[in-house]
Amino acid sequence: FVPASVVPIPGFELTAGYIGSISNHQNTFNTVTLKPLINVQIAENFENISDWTLVNGFQTNRWFIGTAVANGGSKSIYISSSNYYNSYSTNASSVVHFYKDFTFPAEASNISIQFDWQSLGELGQDYMKTYLVPASVTPVAGTELSNGQIGEMLNYVPHFSTATISGLDAHAGTTKRLVFTWRNNGSAGYQPPGCIDNIRVSYNINSVDPSIPGTTKRVVFSWKNNGGGQGSQPPAAIDN
Repeated sequence: FVPASVVPIPGFELTAGYIGSISNHQNTFNTVTLKPLINVQIAENFENISDWTLVNGFQTNRWFIGTAVANGGSKSIYISSSNYYNSYSTNASSVVHFYKDFTFPAEASNISIQFDWQSLGELGQDYMKTYLVPASVTPVAGTELSNGQIGEMLNYVPHFSTATISGLDAHAGTTKRLVFTWRNNGSAGYQPPGCIDNIRVSYNINSVDPSIPGTTKRVVFSWKNNGGGQGSQPPAAIDN
């Protein structure tokens, strides 16, 4: 890659801007404009109408979007047996979910998921989990997902903490279902149960906004032979 003002001259090698491996006289070049990376953030704070799907079925402890608890603002999504409080019935086992689909562009990088959470419950028994699964997977109330967990089990933290899940670039070019699950076993536990707020899904992509200036570079492919009378055929070719 070299500045667009640089024009290759046959018979002379370039002295700067070399990238890649040696491929032994300049013979072709093109000019491209590289757009800067921009960070895309999709945020949910539950303050307005939400498009997440809640899967509560007939479970006793269910997900509610309401004002019982929040980490900033006045609303969040939380587990409750009544909707009015972020508290649960410790003697009724429950498995409930909420989810939303996200499409990650093929060129997306640094994909990450971040959210604020709190959940006390019973150590190792009452907890939240996070999953990223194919959009064809539909969670069922009363049943935990068996695959696709990302991040750690969330349990036994009675105050808000921020979870960050990264290393998700393998999902670029796909549509995935982001699922949050609460599970409790129905034998003992401490208040409060699970609560999630301020979900942020983010990734980097090259900008396609024409108002954002890019950096114009010239891509040069060069061929050189030393004239010593030795070598193998064919000399060189570039395609695709």
